[in-house]
Amino acid sequence: MKKWITFVLAFVLAAAMAVPSLADGTVSMSPEEKGFAAVGGNEYRTACGPASTNMLVMYTEPAASSPVKARFYNGTVGILTHTKGEWGYVYMAGEKGYVQMNQLVLPTTPVTPCAPDARVINQNGARLELFVGSTVIATAPWNAKLTVLGLKDQQAIVTYGGMEWEVKLSDISIGASSVLAPTVTPMPSYPQATEKPFVFTGPVGYHDKAAWPLKLNEYTAAVNNPNPAHRLNLRVAPDKNSRSLGKYYNGVQVVINGAVEKNDKGEEWVKVSVCGLQGYMDNSFLNYEAEKNPASVMPVMKVHNTNPVGNLHLRSAQSTDSASLGLFENGTKVILMGFTGEWAHVIVNGQTGFMMAKYLK
Repeated sequence: MKKWITFVLAFVLAAAMAVPSLADGTVSMSPEEKGFAAVGGNEYRTACGPASTNMLVMYTEPAASSPVKARFYNGTVGILTHTKGEWGYVYMAGEKGYVQMNQLVLPTTPVTPCAPDARVINQNGARLELFVGSTVIATAPWNAKLTVLGLKDQQAIVTYGGMEWEVKLSDISIGASSVLAPTVTPMPSYPQATEKPFVFTGPVGYHDKAAWPLKLNEYTAAVNNPNPAHRLNLRVAPDKNSRSLGKYYNGVQVVINGAVEKNDKGEEWVKVSVCGLQGYMDNSFLNYEAEKNPASVMPVMKVHNTNPVGNLHLRSAQSTDSASLGLFENGTKVILMGFTGEWAHVIVNGQTGFMMAKYLK
């Protein structure tokens, strides 16, 4: 009996090891692995939920019995990347998941938008925290007007200042367009930058170049500057004058999180994620055909901490207060994807994160 139990446990363990997993232990399966056909990401659709609810339901799996990931109001624009029968895989307002195709229509089809307005009502007139993922990026003042695109758990997915954010439902009042006179809030308020004694502008001297080493099971594009010596900015809003979150090298692959959109200057921008860091890139500098990706110019650098400790943290965000993803000894090779200020966005031993650039050489 013990031999039989041992055999069963060994078989289960082997099967589990054969399934790709994420760092938190959850199973990772791309739409292709589920039998979905890629449609090139060039078919943009508009959410069109059932008339009774006016909301489209996004599921974690292609089954109505699977957990609901988010719900979106009519008129919310997304990008369709894969299809299989009655199901489609879409990127919508920063979320990705499975929706029923009969709840989608072409952008040219008339749809009455019903995304409601909301007001910031958090207590004591405090400023509202605007999240991207779990990170607070900016704030909005009390009574500021937001537009609600969708709902997920205890959060709302909203637009404010030309960008999409997540906010706590308890901090807003949906449909309260006339609580008080409108507050003029053209853009979110970002923390003032602190003067730094060191500003990284890229490596000096010759460095080996690295090919893109990560497999991304999403709809991607590659940074493709006509001049390989130039870098492409990841910006907080679809405008060349908005703040840069980093400058990225040719060959860096980005996940496409939205449809191509034009700003009031006629510039085309697309919402992307660079290994978890979300923002906007100029669409004219992205290549969507993998076989035509440019040669990578991402430099290979080494950890070089001059302090006695002789090692360097990989951080989850551009802050020494963010979580450490690992400690790496001097001499460890890292691939530089991009940089901003004093931080370098890197790949090291298959992990991605941020390192203090002054400790790289």
